[in-house]
Amino acid sequence: MSKESDRTFITSFNTVQDTFARLIVEKNFGEIVLVSWAYTEYMIDQFMVKQFKLENDDRKGREFISKLGFNEKWEYLKKCGIFTEREKEKISLLQSKRNKLFHSDLFNNPDYYSDDGRKRLIAIAKDSFYTVSEVFERKYIKLK
Repeated sequence: MSKESDRTFITSFNTVQDTFARLIVEKNFGEIVLVSWAYTEYMIDQFMVKQFKLENDDRKGREFISKLGFNEKWEYLKKCGIFTEREKEKISLLQSKRNKLFHSDLFNNPDYYSDDGRKRLIAIAKDSFYTVSEVFERKYIKLK
């Protein structure tokens, strides 16, 4: 990425972080989990773009990445040494909880109905959201 595209990325990166912080203050449970997961998936794509050193106009490379499922990308990135074991656990935990919450019987899910369950899921969502942000900044954002 060029310095200009890095700056554009950081501006949108900060906007998403601001929006997420607002959702937390407002305690919008479902939106927090969904936005955290969407952001985690988006950032995993960005890690892939960086790992393969793709430019913004590399349509074939980006198409290849977009056709891979989350699990394929995540398994590849876990092997690249980008994330610590704890960081991998945080992201994988959100993936597991989110899948259980939104791809199973929602109405029989205690995490959805109890205050303690919601608080745990919000904490997990926050951990994953901030983990992918921090790792990406640490690994790739070098503005001068």
